[in-house]
Amino acid sequence: MGVVDFHAHPTETLRTLYFCKATVTTSIPAQSLVVVGHGTRLDHYTLPVVNAIRSNDVVALQQMWEQGTCFEACNNQGESLLHLACRRSNLATIQFLVETAQVQMDVCDDLGRSIFHHVCWRPTVATDIMAY
Repeated sequence: MGVVDFHAHPTETLRTLYFCKATVTTSIPAQSLVVVGHGTRLDHYTLPVVNAIRSNDVVALQQMWEQGTCFEACNNQGESLLHLACRRSNLATIQFLVETAQVQMDVCDDLGRSIFHHVCWRPTVATDIMAY
């Protein structure tokens, strides 16, 4: 059984996990992930919200939330604000979006990528976010 080094290159981490016979995993069936239509979600994907997420400005996000901003938003590729926060590994922002704004977590973008793709798609795996 291989020991997973979460500080290793993602390819090596995946190789270790793949060839580890004793690993117990819980998988999410593909049909449980939802590809949501863009509709009005595009209208809520605004520059102030995106900039606050990019800069991990939870105070600004909280103020926007109190003013009635909707965080169920996506860009024209179907990436949600949670996708963006996960790609940037902003744990505080992720916690705000999930716990306060209660955004939908089981969404995929137009290419079928879930939020977990973005958590793992980094030079090193964001273990703090995976643990969350």
